[in-house]
Amino acid sequence: MKIAYLCSDFGVPVLGSKGCSVHVREISRALRELGHEVRIYAPEPGADEVVAREAGVYRVPLGGLARTAARLLNREEVGVPPHLFRELRRLLYSEQLRAKLRPLLEEFRPDAIYERYTLFGYAGVEIAEELDIPILLEVNAPLAQEGARRRGWVLGQTAGEMEAEILRRADVVLAVSQAVVDHARTLGVPPERVAHVPNGVDPGRFDPATSGDAVRREYGLHGEPVIGYVGSLRVWHDLDTVLDAVDRLSQVDPSVRFLAVGPGEHLEEMEARGGGRVICPGAVPHERVPEFIAAMDVAIVPFGGEEEYFSPLKLFEFMAMGKPIVGARMGQVTELIVPDETGLLYDPGDADNLASCIRHILSRPDRGKSLGAAARERVVAGHSWTARAERITELARQLRSPVPVG
Repeated sequence: MKIAYLCSDFGVPVLGSKGCSVHVREISRALRELGHEVRIYAPEPGADEVVAREAGVYRVPLGGLARTAARLLNREEVGVPPHLFRELRRLLYSEQLRAKLRPLLEEFRPDAIYERYTLFGYAGVEIAEELDIPILLEVNAPLAQEGARRRGWVLGQTAGEMEAEILRRADVVLAVSQAVVDHARTLGVPPERVAHVPNGVDPGRFDPATSGDAVRREYGLHGEPVIGYVGSLRVWHDLDTVLDAVDRLSQVDPSVRFLAVGPGEHLEEMEARGGGRVICPGAVPHERVPEFIAAMDVAIVPFGGEEEYFSPLKLFEFMAMGKPIVGARMGQVTELIVPDETGLLYDPGDADNLASCIRHILSRPDRGKSLGAAARERVVAGHSWTARAERITELARQLRSPVPVG
């Protein structure tokens, strides 16, 4: 099967280190391993043209007068909110992408289009209709709601109404969590055209046999209990609660360390607040993530607020590495973490509860190894990227028959 993978989000460099970038690469890799031919089309490959093409990534940039208009819009100063530029650029790009992508797909002749949905990204569904190609639309969050709440989108009403229209016109919506499934249905997508397809992991790459010794030496960790986190250090991850929990743990055991791996705007402040107990290496190449996880004794999956629509990549990676996990009691975390079986759950925002759960694991005779082993067994059994690619393939084939896809 030939699959055109469309990723039109300027914030997702396909060959970059972001979790969203990893998702795009891993899905495409797994599809290729199943024997499919996959071409990825994106505005920002995250590498030079030669490297990108070798990876099967085709750059479709914003160009011509549309690019000039975007540049000029970004220079407007009087009374224009900064993020309005990004909203208008997305609209400009969708219209230009529709024109640029069509001849590329007419030449490639894909059997299906697989698209990572982004706000104002309407080119995919229109091209799919024009060329009579089924389109599978991956949705990772209720983006219009998220943008209005967190970023104060200027074109919020337009974004919301367009999101509903785009999702309804897709042949099938692939929702990464049950919350996103529910969101798609509230927008009027028929239940039989919504499929629940969460994130995944490569169990071969994320292997419990991986050594974390090099990381421990690099950061001066010589036998201390290490609480670890991997991912973007954003406000919704409620890291204030995590730091409070580390403070409580250190009152009993001053040797406790918190290893927070990932990009963020306040890394120095976090380290300063930790008083030597907090280590923030920043973003690391995805190839090195397994050895950083291997250096951890307990892995945490923190969340705060009301966002329950995530499918946390780090959760699957922690499970595959066989690490004992403490996760926030919300969303998909509660679907995968069974208390005292595959990990522990804490109440979001409750530092005492989080510290208690971590302390409970560290005090177990096996320091949580049995929890980690059960977590890996579960993730290997049904949550690999290969399993996800098989499901996507099944859905794509069903679109050519009257069999319901949900």
